Amino acid sequence: MPNTRIRLCCYAMSVVIALIAINAQAYNNADIPIRPGDHISIVMAEDPDVQYNGEVDASGYVNLPYLGEVRVAGSTETVCSLHIKTTLESDFYQRATVTARVIKRSPGVVYVYGAVKNPGPINLPIIGNMTILQAVSHVNGITAWASPDQCTVTRSNPVTGEREKITVDLIESFQDIGGPADINLIAEDVIFVPSANTELAQVLSNEPYEVIVVGQVNQPGIILFAPGELRTFMRAIFKAGNFTRFAKKKAVRVIRYRKDKERDVREVDAAKMIDEGFMEYDFELEPGDMIIVDEKMINF
Repeated sequence: MPNTRIRLCCYAMSVVIALIAINAQAYNNADIPIRPGDHISIVMAEDPDVQYNGEVDASGYVNLPYLGEVRVAGSTETVCSLHIKTTLESDFYQRATVTARVIKRSPGVVYVYGAVKNPGPINLPIIGNMTILQAVSHVNGITAWASPDQCTVTRSNPVTGEREKITVDLIESFQDIGGPADINLIAEDVIFVPSANTELAQVLSNEPYEVIVVGQVNQPGIILFAPGELRTFMRAIFKAGNFTRFAKKKAVRVIRYRKDKERDVREVDAAKMIDEGFMEYDFELEPGDMIIVDEKMINF
């Protein structure tokens, strides 16, 4: 009998621990924004035909009956459910009880490039945060030619989708590890550590030239051009997998930092080049250039 009690007690404790873990996972899932690549389930209690079960596409959208393409990336489960409910009740139903739930998390990705030792994409932890110093440590730190006080983080606003830039002083971050200066990263952040002397860094290195392409392309991230390779705007877009169907091709932005650290922005009509064949408008890129392909307005 005592052994039976012990076994029952251990079983009860294991059930409690499992329930705590499940509740903690549910809490975490509810608070973490939905990412492209996440497997999600969306159901409507009043109409079983209004449902979705699958991955969020690379642009952050899912396809729902009656509504078509709906952006869910950047929203939490609660916000996503409320948004779909409000839209359905506005146009189609008197009452819509909608539940959006993440079934399986996709590891979010941030990109680190510039004057770092091993530039490239980094997977974010599925649960918890990654700070900018942790990301820099993942790429084995900065080079001797880096300007750590001029680091920038470019990210999309989860509500408006607009790209915004945050200036970060990595020296201050190091002095405030885990504090406000050591900012938390979110999926699709682009970290750029500039070089104190870009020309000298290129002369001393035989590594490929880097540019970065972000936004509405099929394979956003760091684009490498081998030494001596022709590095033009069009070639960078093709290396990034070409535009998505949501790309605003007529107003692509090319960001370049001059030697005096001033920022130049050039707006490019890529549709003229790629869709209409005006090859003479193609132009050469400089190492460190950033190409931003914004999302065009979509009307349902």
